[in-house]
Amino acid sequence: MRKRFSWSSLMLLLVIGLSLSACQCKKQQNECREACPQGQGLAEQREAMRDEILARITGASMPQAQLNIMDFGAVADGAANCQPAFVQAIAKAKEMGGAR
Repeated sequence: MRKRFSWSSLMLLLVIGLSLSACQCKKQQNECREACPQGQGLAEQREAMRDEILARITGASMPQAQLNIMDFGAVADGAANCQPAFVQAIAKAKEMGGAR
């Protein structure tokens, strides 16, 4: 009976010791958080960084200049070779920095 009592006592002491240790660790974590100001406001810092990045992102833009392929000699008959007109229109659009 004596051995059983000592095992039970040992297990009880072990459980109590671990519980107290866990409480102490939790207390130390809370003290660390209070002493460490850079850990505070982390969500606000992330939101500010996100907003800054989103402000720098711009969508694609299309130039407002328009070119009419007919002005470059294209014929809308379905039979004529309009390749030279397209080549000229593309060259002009490139010269203008883009066009529709």
